[in-house]
Amino acid sequence: MSKKCLVVAGEPSGDLIGQFVVQSLVDLGWKVEGSGGPLMQNAGLHPLVDFEPLAVSGVGDVLGGAVGLGRSLRRLQRALTSGQYQALFCIDYPGFNLRLMARAQAQNLPVYWLAPPQAWAWKANRARLFHQVPVGVFFEFEKAIYAQAGALVSLVAHPLRPSRLPSGQSSTPRPRRWGIFLGSRAPQVRRNLAWGLRTAQLWESQGKEVVIVAPNPHLHRYLQRHFAPSLVQLRSAVKLSQLAAAFCPPGTITLDLACHGVPFAVLNRVDWLTYFAGKKHLRLPYFALPSLILKRSVAPEHYFCWPQQPRLALLQQLTSRLAQPSPNLISALHHALSGSSISAWVRGMFAV
Repeated sequence: MSKKCLVVAGEPSGDLIGQFVVQSLVDLGWKVEGSGGPLMQNAGLHPLVDFEPLAVSGVGDVLGGAVGLGRSLRRLQRALTSGQYQALFCIDYPGFNLRLMARAQAQNLPVYWLAPPQAWAWKANRARLFHQVPVGVFFEFEKAIYAQAGALVSLVAHPLRPSRLPSGQSSTPRPRRWGIFLGSRAPQVRRNLAWGLRTAQLWESQGKEVVIVAPNPHLHRYLQRHFAPSLVQLRSAVKLSQLAAAFCPPGTITLDLACHGVPFAVLNRVDWLTYFAGKKHLRLPYFALPSLILKRSVAPEHYFCWPQQPRLALLQQLTSRLAQPSPNLISALHHALSGSSISAWVRGMFAV
């Protein structure tokens, strides 16, 4: 009889890295159930809860979706305590996974984590919860924090790591398309819609070819109601290497753009609860992942509290500042994101 593992991710970035976890477990003969998006489901995960409503951004979104989120968490907790599973595998999403880990540990079930909570950003005491827990991290600065807390920590290569180093100046003409990414979650996209519309108008008036990038079919339909339908494309249909530049919120998309050599600026409008909580608790000089990894600013970042939005003059200034990243940036990320592959790390823990 196959062993069963409960694997839990709650955001598109977790779905991206989780597909390699699920595929590795399936290859080892495990049956995988839990929470994951289309990539994880295509790799073999059987979903127990609806994935899309789990992707929330900020304090206000969590409070607004508390009923549905609570229902999904209880469904996963009941599954975990049913006696059907031999392991719990957590992928980011600490709001759910810290609770599930505590319940699994109370049952003496093995727990594994990939992309643990960002203890380096806030609530550093969370790292202490990972004593003797196998943890895979993507960034060197995370490894030191969790190793000090007694976790069984390994450095794992991020799947967005550039596969090859740039070979100097390319003779290929610079791409003409300018990309607008408004977020991976519906509430985030709605908040950022105003600056997205204004940016699209600005860029079109400058003769630029504009593409509005939608993360999933639901948001693709939503964005087509607000922009010219011909401008909106699904993320799966857009090759980042063919973008001249982009505006985007913080998150995994900043790393993806940087690894593809696309210059970008970060713009994000957050709910007021998140804005003031961040002002009080976060002490980071920047939030874009490439800047955090390399410990230097690689792109301008601007954040606004709802209902504020960036002025046209700022959008014009940011547009004029976008320049092609140097090959040194891609090379630095190539080296900084090194480590064993996710698949090799999972096989090393489960092939026993």
